[in-house]
Amino acid sequence: MNRRRNAFLAAALIGCVAAPVSAQQITDAQITANSIGAGSSQEQAIRAFADRFSGDLTSADPALRARARRELLRPLTNTNATIAFRLAYSRVLSGALERAIAGGPETGIGALRIAGDLASPTGVQLIEQGLRNADSAVRFSAASSAGRTFQAIGRSQPAVSEESLARLAAALSRAIGSDSSAAVADASARALGEAAGIEIQGYDGVAPGATRAVLEGLASRLSDPELLAGPVDPLLYVAVARGLEIANNRISLANADNSTATLAANVAGHALGLVVRDLDDADSDTAAALSSLAGTSEAVVYWSAELLRPGSGQQFDLRNAAQRGAAPFRNAASGLIGTNGQLASAPFNLDPTAFQID
Repeated sequence: MNRRRNAFLAAALIGCVAAPVSAQQITDAQITANSIGAGSSQEQAIRAFADRFSGDLTSADPALRARARRELLRPLTNTNATIAFRLAYSRVLSGALERAIAGGPETGIGALRIAGDLASPTGVQLIEQGLRNADSAVRFSAASSAGRTFQAIGRSQPAVSEESLARLAAALSRAIGSDSSAAVADASARALGEAAGIEIQGYDGVAPGATRAVLEGLASRLSDPELLAGPVDPLLYVAVARGLEIANNRISLANADNSTATLAANVAGHALGLVVRDLDDADSDTAAALSSLAGTSEAVVYWSAELLRPGSGQQFDLRNAAQRGAAPFRNAASGLIGTNGQLASAPFNLDPTAFQID
């Protein structure tokens, strides 16, 4: 009898402890509310939920950090989450997320994942802070989280304006242009690729702005002797090819202006100069990446020429030339980046000496 009574009391005690936990869950009504005032009872309920987990974002226990990230992300998986909820949730989480990001990669990576899914002005500010972090793993996570913010534009009700997204694109462009880590540059290019695919009313300037941003970042990086001093991380070749592909997706459909097409051709010329410099000493994997970059660069120049002056595009089969070796590629590439190459002529009229990378 005593054993049965003790079992009953234990079950009752567990129920009493568990009850407040379930009571502090965010409800669908709160997530889909059209208005949540600062300090309102709804916001207080949201804060009570957030406070249960946000402190664990900086816990020394990886399991607690993982649980906190998982639980705090859960409300944001609701595709009906409203602007009002995103703003309120951002208000109650901002301090904890900022502290976690400042704490380094162990705590910052998970916090930045949440910041990206917030798709709010606060989330954008936190990502920008992450991109300035001293640790490359945190910066990489920030760039990846920026991509999640751009993705949210198409699948939910984002609480971030086109102006905030333009600011975020500019920060990613700077990362491409100057970050010492090729992985961060590549993650930034991937994020801008997400932005370049946004075709939603009210965000009309995001896609062309992101395309321009990735090109400006690449132009800056490919003109910086310090960042190009060998040996180059092979991931840089992938990042440059990715950025050029993003641009070519619009240029090949004549969905870009003349200045963007000219900028893309200029970046492609610098990329081909990089291939000329590095192909001779490349191992097989690096040579494959350089061959791919050569083919992408040629495609960008071709379609940019077609946009600027229909019928002026030329083909040089640079991908296959690169696969044959450094000398055949150098000869073929001169048709594009040489003194009398296409980029030195109309409709581009670019300075071919700029494509000689030491």
